[in-house]
Amino acid sequence: MSNRYMKSDAALARLRAVTPGGAQTLSKRAERFTEGSYPVALRAGYGAHVIDVDGRDYLDMICGLASMTLGYGKKNRPLVSSEAMPADAVERAVSDQQDRGVTFSLATELEAEVAEKINAMVPCSEMVRFVKTGSEATEAAIRVARKATQCDIVLTVGSGYHSWHSWFQVVKPEHPGIPEHYEKMVRALPYNDLAAFADMFRSCDEMEGWHRVAAVILEPCHYEQPAPGFLQGLRELCNQHGAVLIFDEMVTGFRWANGGAQEYFGVTPDLATFGKACANGYPLAFLCGKADLMQHADVVSGTFGGETLSLAACSAVLDIYQREPVVERLWECGGQFRDMFNMHAVTMGVPAICDGYAVKPRIRFTYGSDRTNTLALSLFVQELARLGVLWHPAGGNLSAAMTRDDIAFAGRSCQEALAIVREAAKDNRWSALTGKPIQPSSFVRGR
Repeated sequence: MSNRYMKSDAALARLRAVTPGGAQTLSKRAERFTEGSYPVALRAGYGAHVIDVDGRDYLDMICGLASMTLGYGKKNRPLVSSEAMPADAVERAVSDQQDRGVTFSLATELEAEVAEKINAMVPCSEMVRFVKTGSEATEAAIRVARKATQCDIVLTVGSGYHSWHSWFQVVKPEHPGIPEHYEKMVRALPYNDLAAFADMFRSCDEMEGWHRVAAVILEPCHYEQPAPGFLQGLRELCNQHGAVLIFDEMVTGFRWANGGAQEYFGVTPDLATFGKACANGYPLAFLCGKADLMQHADVVSGTFGGETLSLAACSAVLDIYQREPVVERLWECGGQFRDMFNMHAVTMGVPAICDGYAVKPRIRFTYGSDRTNTLALSLFVQELARLGVLWHPAGGNLSAAMTRDDIAFAGRSCQEALAIVREAAKDNRWSALTGKPIQPSSFVRGR
């Protein structure tokens, strides 16, 4: 046990005693970081920073798993300041709505107000169904597509991630608790392999009834760039075969562009799912798309879909995105960070790279051994936390609350952490890694 993280370690023991894995999502579990030398529990946030249960302050480059694009409000700022935070308007909107009520016995006009704002911003959106989580939203998309087409087969990218639900998890190498016959309903294909999708469409067309393709669902991109013509080719294949094209924009939405990756790449799907950043941390996700398809969303229902605090938050977030250059700020900060990291890695002779998109950067070590790469990344993440920066091993996120000083601090911290990794790798001695090495999860992404 590290003295630095005594309260975190105690919190982990307490959490694991009463909740499976000690966290409510796989990506927040202690084993996804350097357990024993990394904070486990947070208690507050302000601007681009968070405070852990041991009272330590960190620059948050995880951003609530890409939810907090505006950062946190100023309420928990250690020093009294009148400086406005990007998230302050969101907090005010939620507070105002809370005075009026949270969940009502009938619909509210707020549902229409937020849906209208989404329709004005997202290219494919003509109607909207609100839910609480990304997994619910993608489940809804598949249900709508199957109902509309009267077909059952779903094509997807096996290395991506759409939900913990059975319809998708069955494509993962391990999928305990899912009946084998689910495997017949989903086909997992490689990202950027348009020919494989075309072949699968032809193969399914030769069958009858439910064997035909109902939908193609994928993240338009994540870290890897779509090959020229890939997304447009999927659009054309779906048109030719009467299938529904679904973009999962949980990560790309309100990050690549105001209207998501579909706006950024200029390819409009039939349906799309959004969440995470749409309400800056409040629990909201949604399915949107063409009105003729969304009429089939009568099969999607939930008591808390119209919960007003999250809708008020979303309304405020969308106003901020329309009014302020939020996305431009994310691209700017991410580009500066990526350039600094890569400059330090090259100058110091460390085989590492920060790649992906500037708005969703990823850090990888490229030693010849997978074991060495895992140890290097583990030590790097551990040392960044010691220096005051939270980074997720699967990749980082930016928020509009980050200042130039924050990004400069992140760059200096990376330089110092890289120096420690370089020394450990030089003689293959990893005693500086005091926490457990990062453990991957087979239930999430493979790319």
